[in-house]
Amino acid sequence: MPKNSSQSLNAKDEQLLVSVRKTRQKTQLLIIQPEFISDIVKLRNKWHLPKKGLSSYEALCEWEKWFDEENSKYQTIDYPKFSQQHKKDSNYPNKLKVFSENAPNNKLRQDLSGLIKKFKLSPLWIEGLRGYLLRGFMPIPAGIIVEHSIDPETDIPILKLVLQEDTSIKDIMSIWSEIKKYQEQLPYWREGKSQPMPNFERNKRAYELKQDGMKVKEIAEQLHKELNTDFDYSQIGDFIKTYKRQLQKARTQS
Repeated sequence: MPKNSSQSLNAKDEQLLVSVRKTRQKTQLLIIQPEFISDIVKLRNKWHLPKKGLSSYEALCEWEKWFDEENSKYQTIDYPKFSQQHKKDSNYPNKLKVFSENAPNNKLRQDLSGLIKKFKLSPLWIEGLRGYLLRGFMPIPAGIIVEHSIDPETDIPILKLVLQEDTSIKDIMSIWSEIKKYQEQLPYWREGKSQPMPNFERNKRAYELKQDGMKVKEIAEQLHKELNTDFDYSQIGDFIKTYKRQLQKARTQS
């Protein structure tokens, strides 16, 4: 008997709680490591943060203001100086790359990426590590992330499931109904379910051989060689007609 909506909702919520608990445990196991604590203290000192992080929202706003000003200064003051000094150098593109990497926002991200690599964490942790560095609070996404992006070549939306290292099939199934709704929002979604077409490759091959000018008897013999199956000559016409119908259907749906 299929589950009703309230039962499905409960199952989804229960699985999300499992994911949240796993994520909380992973963060706790990280922040109790002395080496991690030592690295965080060093970075806080480097980025003009209190040893235990910023204690209030007001303090966070003040630090963010300072950080934004440092980035602005790097772009509006340091960059013109750099460009004036090096723009005629033969290796200017390489120097510009290094200069860009040393911008405060890029340096901070490099420091956080270094923690991810050192402690073998998922790249999804980078914003959580930033939060922990600044405030001592690590918001890490739990469960599965449904990511919307745009294909750079076609400007068409793409839907992706971002899995974590401990994602389970239960995690996926618990939100499958939501995933289906996201799929239906894609501009290339089709109402009819796409299923494998029976004998598609065989019919396609018969059609291709016909296009190459082969007669029915020759097509049957060629298919026998390739597929190791006997075919009546009368079947070949049906194979070709079926493939043409499938081809026409695909064209009308596109």
